[in-house]
Amino acid sequence: MIDEHNLNPATDMDKIREQVESQLLMSDLTDSMVQGTGLRPDLANLQKGSLSGPPVLVQIEALTEIGHSAFNLMNVRQTKIDRADLAGLVHGDNEDEADEGPIPNYPRSMLRFELSDGTVKLNAMEYKKIPQFDLENTSLGFKVRPSQTREAAN
Repeated sequence: MIDEHNLNPATDMDKIREQVESQLLMSDLTDSMVQGTGLRPDLANLQKGSLSGPPVLVQIEALTEIGHSAFNLMNVRQTKIDRADLAGLVHGDNEDEADEGPIPNYPRSMLRFELSDGTVKLNAMEYKKIPQFDLENTSLGFKVRPSQTREAAN
């Protein structure tokens, strides 16, 4: 990377850091991180608690809405599929007949996450709604770096 971008570590350290951060955000942490440089290995064994220490970059491995029933989520998904199929069939003047109102959003209450630093996986749950995350727009592999941490508890 240094040779590729003609960067000098003595004078371009900020640009080097930006390039490394950019590459990490676009990669799978499993391929990019050295084992033992992120989350504590014993963290996955904790039943409940919170993290302490410096922020660690993690990626979302799984995302689940736990505040609504699977049946309700499945119904919204099926409605979205049906509306998308109908949109492809509607032509010209018949658009008003097919309009059944706005396409529903997935209900949003509380999310459960599986997070990973590339080696250690842990389960997490939001205790306060994080509006940037939702089932429809948050892709797996999305990177998260907590800005504040708290003391871990068993």
